[in-house]
Amino acid sequence: MRNIILITVIALIAVSAGCSWRQPAEGTVEVKTIYGEAVDVVATSDGGVYEDAYGWHWRDDYYEVNLRAKTETFKVSASSKDNAGLTLPISITYSIPGDKANVIAYVKKFGLTEDERKNRRTPVIKSRIEDITRKNTAKFDAYELLISQQGIQQEALKDLKIIFNNQLNARIESVVVGKPDFIDDGIEVAGSRVVAAKKKQEEEEALKKAAETRIERLKIEAQTFENPKMYAIELQKLRIQEAQAWSKHQGTLVLGSNASPMIQVK
Repeated sequence: MRNIILITVIALIAVSAGCSWRQPAEGTVEVKTIYGEAVDVVATSDGGVYEDAYGWHWRDDYYEVNLRAKTETFKVSASSKDNAGLTLPISITYSIPGDKANVIAYVKKFGLTEDERKNRRTPVIKSRIEDITRKNTAKFDAYELLISQQGIQQEALKDLKIIFNNQLNARIESVVVGKPDFIDDGIEVAGSRVVAAKKKQEEEEALKKAAETRIERLKIEAQTFENPKMYAIELQKLRIQEAQAWSKHQGTLVLGSNASPMIQVK
């Protein structure tokens, strides 16, 4: 009996020593593999799992996948519509949707470990961004790119949403296009003058509109108060005329009506 208890205790100790509790951190999931094949995804809401060290449970292993948003920046060499050479910084923020099917497809495509995934994923992202940036940069003149990067930013975001969803099992969050660095510094100098002139024009237009608004307000106020003022002036004139008329009166002044007593002044 003692031998059975001793063997049981030793077995339990061995099992406990050979297992570790794994629970996904917030913003991550654990991918379960059996002999290197991804078969399941454990989320934070699922609790956790025991991972053995002896090869039981069909050699299941677990790998962490980070679902949090990541930001990467690339510098792309491109040309404007008018053939001005430039370098354009592009920053993208993306994340990995955490549903089971997508996560398994993601690790099968890019690898089980984070290092594997980064080494395979980054060149693909870089290549797609370069293609899209060059295509969209060629739609704008150099001065247009200096004044605003909004146009190319919107085009890049539209294209990257499709590519990240279909090819990278990821979701693009944002795209930020930085200020272009032209090979010819003279373009930036001339472009800066164009930008300054445009801002000056916008400022003058804003001041002009403010002045027009003030004039319009004054017109409205004049229309609102014109009649009451004229009425008060005319009423004052009438009262003066009446006072002058009574001061010259020499006959009988009758105050009252037929039904009430009358006062006569001679």
